[in-house]
Amino acid sequence: MMRRIIVAAVSLALLFPVAAGAYEAEDAVPLTVAAALGQLGIERLAIRLNGRGVEIDTSVRNAKASAQVVGFYAYTPFFRQLGDGEEHADKTFSDLTMARAGSAARRPAGLRRGFFMGQDITAALAKAGIGPLPDRNVSDKALAKVRLPLAFKPDEWDGYVAYSWSETVAPHSSSTSTIHYRALPQFTLDNFSTDSFRQAVLQHCGDPARIARAFAPADNPSAEVLVERYEVPVAFMKMQEVSLQVTQPATNWLGAHPFLTLVCGMPNGDSKASLSGTLANANKVISVLVISHLAQAGEKKGNTHGQ
Repeated sequence: MMRRIIVAAVSLALLFPVAAGAYEAEDAVPLTVAAALGQLGIERLAIRLNGRGVEIDTSVRNAKASAQVVGFYAYTPFFRQLGDGEEHADKTFSDLTMARAGSAARRPAGLRRGFFMGQDITAALAKAGIGPLPDRNVSDKALAKVRLPLAFKPDEWDGYVAYSWSETVAPHSSSTSTIHYRALPQFTLDNFSTDSFRQAVLQHCGDPARIARAFAPADNPSAEVLVERYEVPVAFMKMQEVSLQVTQPATNWLGAHPFLTLVCGMPNGDSKASLSGTLANANKVISVLVISHLAQAGEKKGNTHGQ
């Protein structure tokens, strides 16, 4: 019971009151996409972020005289569940789909596991009638039946989700596949004058002072903004030339209004919420910073959670 009280208190402390409701501050849950390429080579890589929808196009080339198989997989970091109020309550990426060019989208095979202190406790949880992923609604009686490493009493454990699929590429040909999912970004309220805002902007190669001059209200230079950080890790992206397109709606999934997107390696001279270009020698993770004005008092948020 005490565990639930503490979790509930922490969840409430994370809420920020704003004119149109409340935002939470939450960490990102990035989904890493990887591949077992075998003898195939990457021919083209394109990433699109539309709202919080991510699409990754990967073209591979088979230069061999025989058919080759490429394997793709996507996986989460270890994650926990904080409380009922989470925007990222579902961290399973159950909307993940993949589609080969010319074929219908399909959901790949998934794997769900539970871990405690780095050890797989999926079987121990199952013996107690508990699913593998963190669930704060599990009863104390059920948790008491779980035998954890080093005789620890069960409290909270880590979840892990992975998906995998494969495709066959014909001899001397190319094949393109598209992965689609909704990102779970880090987000928080901040304002133009804080060190945390400046650091976030500098980490994405922006100019905090110029942004404040351009976007902070004259009568309120410390006005609050919503800051989102999208991480798109692609394990086989390192040293690749990557096409990147970021499109943000007028009203985003949290009811705020994006006005600026920053990505290192892609100057945004027009200071807009959307941008596109090519990243040369990209790292394994692309980080996108989206800054939004908050909704005004009385403004209707509408149905924005699906974006």
